[in-house]
Amino acid sequence: MTVNDHIRLARRDDAAAIARVHVTAWQDTYAGLLPDPYLIRMSEASTAARWRATLAWPARRGSTYVVDQPGRGVVGYGTCGPCRASPAVKAEGEIYELYVHPEAQGQGRGRALIARLAEHLLAGRKASACVRVLELNPGRWFYHALGGRLSAHEQIRFAGEWLTQVAYVWPDAAALGRLAQTSEPR
Repeated sequence: MTVNDHIRLARRDDAAAIARVHVTAWQDTYAGLLPDPYLIRMSEASTAARWRATLAWPARRGSTYVVDQPGRGVVGYGTCGPCRASPAVKAEGEIYELYVHPEAQGQGRGRALIARLAEHLLAGRKASACVRVLELNPGRWFYHALGGRLSAHEQIRFAGEWLTQVAYVWPDAAALGRLAQTSEPR
C-alpha cells in the first residue's frame, strides 16, 4: 500500500468503482475455478446496481471498506460482519470478501485492508474472525500466511456446480490485525 492510499468506509457513490474491482478480480481470480459462462456474464453495470442496493442498506450485508488510491480511485474493497451460521466454523466475526484489482495487488493493500476489517470486527465486539475461500483459489494462501487456522471444508453449490470451500479462523482478531500490519507475514 502506498503512503497516500486511504482506507475508508464505502459510500453509495462508490458502487460503480467497487463493481469494477469486483468483476475484474473475480474474472482474474476464478478463471478455471468457476464456470466460464458465469464469469463471462458478469457485468459492471449489474454488479454496480447490486452494490448500490448493498451500500444503501449496509446492515443487511455488513460493513464495506475500500482502498482509495489518489488519482485512480477505488482499487480494492473488503466486507465484514457477524459470522454466518456454520457448525464447523467457530468465530464471532467474518471477513466476507476481500478483493484488490489485479493491477494493484502485491503492494500491501490486501494486508492493510484485512487489518482494517479486523479492527472493525474488534470495535463491534467480535474477538475472533474467519474467512471462507474456495479450496482451489490460490489466494487462500494469503490467509494461511496471515496465521489463519484451517478449520473447515464445506461443500457449496455455486453457479450450478458443487465446490469445496475452506474456512480459516483467527481465534484472536487483534492478532490478525497486528500480523496484517507487519511487513512480512509469519
